[in-house]
Amino acid sequence: MKTTKWYPVLVFCVLTFFLLPAINLLFADHYPDQFFVLQGDSLYAMIESSFGIRLSDDGRRLVLDDNATSGYAILTAEYSQFPFNRGLPSWNGSVADENSGFMIQMRFPYGNGWSPWLTAGFWKAYIWDSHGSTSYGDGEIDYDYVKLSSYQQGWQFKIMMQRNSTAQSSPTLSKLSFFISDSRTTAEADYTAILNDNPAAIMIPTDFFYQYAIDDQIGGSICSPTTVSMILRSYEIPVDPLQFARDTRDPYYGIFGIWPRVVQNASEYGLDGAVTRYRSWSEAREVLAKGGRIGMSVSYPLYSGHLMMLAGFADDGTPLVHDPARQDGYAHRFNKSDLSHSWFDKGGIGYTFYLTQSF
Repeated sequence: MKTTKWYPVLVFCVLTFFLLPAINLLFADHYPDQFFVLQGDSLYAMIESSFGIRLSDDGRRLVLDDNATSGYAILTAEYSQFPFNRGLPSWNGSVADENSGFMIQMRFPYGNGWSPWLTAGFWKAYIWDSHGSTSYGDGEIDYDYVKLSSYQQGWQFKIMMQRNSTAQSSPTLSKLSFFISDSRTTAEADYTAILNDNPAAIMIPTDFFYQYAIDDQIGGSICSPTTVSMILRSYEIPVDPLQFARDTRDPYYGIFGIWPRVVQNASEYGLDGAVTRYRSWSEAREVLAKGGRIGMSVSYPLYSGHLMMLAGFADDGTPLVHDPARQDGYAHRFNKSDLSHSWFDKGGIGYTFYLTQSF
């Protein structure tokens, strides 16, 4: 009789142990956004194993050993407090010329171990024998966007550096960022709150660039580097938007809009940047008020895919943008609902920049 009493309870407890995480996920609210950043000596401190890579003399960057033409560093795995199924990697560093570069790879928990290493991107020229994998059985890096089929809480970075000879300057890496989120946050955006969010007036002036006037051949494809060129000019940093666009072009995919690559190019000009998300207009205004700049990745109903600079907010709280696709795009005012859906339906993805004072 005792057996018939506790055996079902034991089965229930075992099932609960294995099924409770899935049940909680099914009925839980979406998980919050989380942002992880490693810079300088904290980046070096996270190295689990390496070859041919050291910390720079100023303690701010990873570089190749003086006698090394190639090297790698695998960082200690990181774990988030909350699960995620979407991720935005980005980085800051420098490469002197076309004869050297660095590549960033990532992997995620899979089965009883880890996924294969996936290539998140590289800078600058395509000097690698192989680009590497971008997908596995439970997810992919879709150009620049980590998309996982199941929720995870861990990831690991691998950094590879290369140069043709020790006479050339070493590539450097000063920052790695990973912004993680739950896809349900985007799907369940509260548009009543978004449209009723009317931040105080603020305006970021800049030199305006109309992307189609920059070059007849590539003008229609360079909204992303043109937007970041306007961001650089808002800080009074000299930039040739055509050269910036050419440098930004990804030679593997053949496109100009790879998110971390544009952020990386801006770091060559002295900006501290990352690919992040915004969930409200007030959150974006706080960044502008602190001296930051935002490039907005937008889609329907305004564009099929486009980048523009958040210029600020009018007296009535309406967002203003510097839109490089319009000749009249300086401080342009779109219908707030259309602009909100264009940005927040896509998850509020944006480039976030600050001026690096000690660059």
